[in-house]
Amino acid sequence: MFPRFVLYSGLILSWISFLFIPNYEKKKFFPAALLGSVCLTFVYEMAYINKWWKLNKLIAKWLRISDYSFILGPFFVGTIWIFHLTYKFGSWVFFLSNLILDSFFAFAIMPLFERIGIVKLKRIKRIGILGLMQSVAVVIFFFQKWIENIYRERPDYQNDEQYE
Repeated sequence: MFPRFVLYSGLILSWISFLFIPNYEKKKFFPAALLGSVCLTFVYEMAYINKWWKLNKLIAKWLRISDYSFILGPFFVGTIWIFHLTYKFGSWVFFLSNLILDSFFAFAIMPLFERIGIVKLKRIKRIGILGLMQSVAVVIFFFQKWIENIYRERPDYQNDEQYE
């Protein structure tokens, strides 16, 4: 019962926090967060096939391969929060923030999830999880840069600062 409470809490609290992000920032960073969620879903697929970990407790029992309470909750919303708070300061702030948060996830949250029975690591170490998360961060950062370049080339482009 407690593991599912933790999963539901993460899902619900992350979406409550989403309400505090300005709407133009939500729209701006939504594609990158969506791509990150898709990438993370593929990571879960690879983990299932290669038996990197086993998910023991999930919100829905029929979702055995991916933990959608994490992918669509804290990861998706957290990605938009990280972009919102760090993107304007440049790549090094973005990547450093991701490194800190992903390290916290890999070395503090994952052991907690193992202790309460949500997940069991099998063929991957926590440093491997950190590497996977950092890989997703690199992909979504450069995807966001690419998307912005596309929008800047449009004749009807308007700068976001006018909406602040």
